[in-house]
Amino acid sequence: METTHTAERDVEGADPTLGGTAHVSDLLALMAVPAALWTAFALPAETRRDLALSHADPELAQTFLSHYVHLSAGHFLSNLGLYLLVAPLSYLLCAVAGRHREFRVAFVTYLLVFPFVLSGLNVLLARPTVGLGFSGIGMAFVGLLPWALFAYLQDRMPETFQTERAPALFFVGAVVIGTIVIPPNPLTMAGVAISSLGLVAYVGALVFRRSPRLPAQVRRAVATPGYLEIAAVSIVVFVGVAVLVFSMPAIQGGAVVNHYTHVVGYCLGFVVPYTVFDALGR
Repeated sequence: METTHTAERDVEGADPTLGGTAHVSDLLALMAVPAALWTAFALPAETRRDLALSHADPELAQTFLSHYVHLSAGHFLSNLGLYLLVAPLSYLLCAVAGRHREFRVAFVTYLLVFPFVLSGLNVLLARPTVGLGFSGIGMAFVGLLPWALFAYLQDRMPETFQTERAPALFFVGAVVIGTIVIPPNPLTMAGVAISSLGLVAYVGALVFRRSPRLPAQVRRAVATPGYLEIAAVSIVVFVGVAVLVFSMPAIQGGAVVNHYTHVVGYCLGFVVPYTVFDALGR
C-alpha cells in the first residue's frame, strides 16, 4: 500500500536525533578553502603584494586573487578564523535541514563569483588604495547564517520558523552593525531604537504566534538532544562575529580596515541565497 509523508511529524514518531548527513565531498570542499589560503600565504611576500588589488589601477587577475592573499600573519589568521567559525556552522545547519544543495550553491557563488563583485564595488569608489584579504567572503558566510538557521529550525518547527522569514534575523545583524559603525547622535540612536523594537515585535510574533501545533513543535525540538543548543550557539556566533568584526579599529598596523567590504559581503551573503531559494522559489 502506498503511503505519503508530511513535513510535520508527530511528536511520538519524531526522529530523536538531529538527522541530516554530512557528505564527504562537502567536507573536502570546506577544508580546501583553508588549504588555498595557507598556500597563498606561503607565497613570497613580493608575489603577494603583486596580487593585491589596486583600486586606482585594477587588473582582472587581481580582482579575484586579491581576496585569497594576506600580507601579515595576523590578517591571515583572523580571516582564517572567521571562515572556520562560520562556514562549517552554516554547513551543519544546512546539513541537518537537508539543504545540502542550497549550501553548495551559496558556497561556490561566494568563492568564485563574490571576489569579482566585491572588487568591482570597491573599484567604483575610485580610492587610491590597495585591497586584499578574505574577510569580505568570510562575512558572506556570516550573511548566510540567518537563512541557514531558519532552515534548521524549520525542520522541527515549520509553522513558526520558515526560511522566508529569515530577513528578521538578518536585520537584527544589520541593527547590531549599524549601532557599532554609525557615529552616535540623537537621530541615529532613535532610528536604532525604533528598528530594534520593531524587530523584537516581529520576531516575538513569529515565535509566539497562536498555533495549535506550536507546543508539539517545541516539545519535539526540546526532545532532540543538542538541537536547541546548536541554534543558541549559532545566534551567539552570528551576533558575536558582527560585534567583533565591526568593533575593530579603522586603522590597524598602518592598514585601513575595509568595513565597506565587510558590510557588502554580509548583505550579499544573505540577499543572494534568500532571493534564489525563497523569493524566486526553490
